[in-house]
Amino acid sequence: MRIQQHELGLFAIYDGHLGDTIPSYLQKHLFANILKEEEFWVDPSRAISKAYEKTDQAILSQSSDLGRGGSTAVTAILINGIKLWVAN
Repeated sequence: MRIQQHELGLFAIYDGHLGDTIPSYLQKHLFANILKEEEFWVDPSRAISKAYEKTDQAILSQSSDLGRGGSTAVTAILINGIKLWVAN
């Protein structure tokens, strides 16, 4: 994937607890939330942390629609083949 002159490799493992609803939500939203953070290019660590928290809050606020359960979430973002950011 190419964004703002940067080559990104986006990798993730989502392991659902009690089904695949939450991992499916994460697959659709977590990377998008990370890349939407304004400070991603200047402070990736903070941006990733904020996006994880926002995504978690969104999941909790939609628990009546998403159901019970949860998911392990591990992400890795490789920027320009040089910098690797891993979070869980």
